[in-house]
Amino acid sequence: MHMGFSTHYSKDHNFMLTNISGDITDNGLMQHIVAYDKEIEKLPILKELSDCRQIQSITSLSTQAATSAADGGEQISHTHTRR
Repeated sequence: MHMGFSTHYSKDHNFMLTNISGDITDNGLMQHIVAYDKEIEKLPILKELSDCRQIQSITSLSTQAATSAADGGEQISHTHTRR
């Protein structure tokens, strides 16, 4: 199964929902973080929620990539070193 991210923005509630599914990989997660940051750059989002119920596997996800994603993608690189 492939990895998928879909975002849904509610302007009326300043709310962003991200649905995550499939097999999560370091590269896929980092690509999502970069795209997501660009998408929300000018949005007044006050609340965010990620629905992870459809994730099938995280065996290809490193602790470093997960930590970087939780920190807002500040460690984005192939070696996962802080910029």
